Amino acid sequence: MTAGTTTEAGTTTNTSEQQEIPTSGNATESPSLLMLASDAMTVAKSFAELAALELRLAVQSLPKILGLLIVAFLLSLFAWLSFSAAVGWLAYSWLGSAGWGIAGFLLLQVIALIACRFMISAYMHRASLPHTRNFFKNVQENFRDAAR
Repeated sequence: MTAGTTTEAGTTTNTSEQQEIPTSGNATESPSLLMLASDAMTVAKSFAELAALELRLAVQSLPKILGLLIVAFLLSLFAWLSFSAAVGWLAYSWLGSAGWGIAGFLLLQVIALIACRFMISAYMHRASLPHTRNFFKNVQENFRDAAR
């Protein structure tokens, strides 16, 4: 055969490199492979962008979490002191009614502490990168489904 001749099977051979280049049949697979590679690159870029944005949000939440932990510590300290004062005052309150004021102060401290706890849990949830984990899980499921 000469270089660049066509064989009976419909393929072109190049004698200098000894490769067969298909002229028909699975020529449509190449564009789909390129499309899959392009889609995979788009998914990877989207994942990286989502992870970067969510990581930035998590890093921005760290000072708030630290501040709320300090506030929660101080509030729990004040709640304990108030509780102690309330118990001591209730012993005295058998004779008077000043204990209700201290109990109200204690209740206010406890409510503020509960509010801080809910805020801390919200910020901790953000710091766990929930959207990035869901995206990664969906991509894994899509790849498993595509492989079947």
